[in-house]
Amino acid sequence: MIPTFRESSRRPAATIRGACVLALACLSATLGTAGIAVADPPQGAVVGWGYNGSGQSNVPAPNTGFIAVATGGAHSLGLKADGSIVAWGANSVGQINVPAPNADFIAVAGGGSHSLGLKADSSIVAWGCGNPINVGQCTVPAPNTGFVAIAAGGSHSLGLKADGSIVAWGCEGPYNFGQCSVPSPNSDFIAIAAGPYHSLGLKRNGSIVAWGCGIPLFNAGQCTAPPGNTDFVVVAAGYYHNLGLNADGSIVAWGCGGTRDNGQCNVPPPNSDFIAVDAGEQHSLGLKVDGSIVAWGYNYFGETNVPAPNTGFIAVAAGSYYSLAIRQGNGACCDLRFGKCTEDVPASACSGTLQAWTGGAACADVECDAVIGACCDLLSGRCARDVPESACTGTYQEWTGGAACVDVVCEAVTGACCDLFSGRCAEDVPIGACSGTHHVWTEGVACADVVCDATTGACCDHDPFGACTDGLTQAACDCPTCEWEKLGSCSELDCPHTTIPTIGEWGLTVLALLLLTGAKLAFRRSNPQT
Repeated sequence: MIPTFRESSRRPAATIRGACVLALACLSATLGTAGIAVADPPQGAVVGWGYNGSGQSNVPAPNTGFIAVATGGAHSLGLKADGSIVAWGANSVGQINVPAPNADFIAVAGGGSHSLGLKADSSIVAWGCGNPINVGQCTVPAPNTGFVAIAAGGSHSLGLKADGSIVAWGCEGPYNFGQCSVPSPNSDFIAIAAGPYHSLGLKRNGSIVAWGCGIPLFNAGQCTAPPGNTDFVVVAAGYYHNLGLNADGSIVAWGCGGTRDNGQCNVPPPNSDFIAVDAGEQHSLGLKVDGSIVAWGYNYFGETNVPAPNTGFIAVAAGSYYSLAIRQGNGACCDLRFGKCTEDVPASACSGTLQAWTGGAACADVECDAVIGACCDLLSGRCARDVPESACTGTYQEWTGGAACVDVVCEAVTGACCDLFSGRCAEDVPIGACSGTHHVWTEGVACADVVCDATTGACCDHDPFGACTDGLTQAACDCPTCEWEKLGSCSELDCPHTTIPTIGEWGLTVLALLLLTGAKLAFRRSNPQT
């Protein structure tokens, strides 16, 4: 089958340049599904547990540099980053004898007693199939080109073409259970999986097609469509059950009918955050986004006892009563607070809130940009620490990624402050201190470089003896009864005294007042009783 892919880091802030990780890392169902390796995938060591009667859990040295694993009936396959295949376990019919040249492989799949490898040139290599169980499963139909995925069943093989069609072969004689008869229309497939007696195909629309199970003895419901047959992104085929991974990270399991139910269809809660699945003979495996494995079902041989530490895994494969997984070695740890990278760090030591771990990578391959830093407020000269860049985007704010406030010089921006009330200018004034109604601030200049004239206008004195005068500043129009009009003139104001009285007018007024006062005094003297 074609596996889904995911980012190499489990946190989006630090990613490997030009690389992604197989979400399934060549996920392999029992008797095998397969995955495709990509450029610069993460590498690790293979961990095996459960039944080991043929040495299928004993990984040959050097156990490093693996990017994909697959399980067969009693043998195992591992794909190295250099394109070579390592095989171990049972070898009764040559199923672990990888044909030369052992190079340029991009995917592997294990069947009952045969193996498949997909080359970079899109051709398939098959081996094993010695008598008495050679039923054509190693004879790849012509033209052997244009393949993008492989899957191996008990006695049959599947190849997915780039055009979305499936090619099936093997199934000869008594080993034909219908698993090679791809239902029509044979198109729009994007993934495949094979069990011993049945086959699965994932359509582009997210639905799953199942076929085979021609003998009732081998049919436990695994050849029916899964419940809610939509939104699937990954499929895996076991002996008597199937697993489908939904786009929301949940797993759907079906089959397991009658005596074939050993709990392998009971996904443990919480059924979420899965990125890969695989189905064994009577057990199941799920890989979580945090790199841990969940295992359930039959456990007589310890096939569901995931070895500690249950972390750092990038691939799973479920076999016949045994399990395989790839655990990443040390990698690059990116500190997103300061944008610093440290190499050769185990995943367990790079689990902080602002840390991102990239297994198998060197710091030169990792983009490790800081996501927080120091935010300098140039209005006040104050600095705030641990601020995201998105929160420091003001006109007078500056962000320094990865820095602490002690590492930055955060001085307030200064300039010339002109007071239009008085016409005075002050230099080296922060903008925050030049914010009055009649203030004008000019960044980075001296008073000699600005024109700071006080604003003038008309001044009207509403006192009965007041007057109106043009061309005064507001500061010069400072009295309780005065009204100042900016840039105005006396002719525009409603001022009762628009001109200053002459001396003659004042004299007549004073004389009239004196005569009136004298007349009142003479009248009182002549009429003392009045």
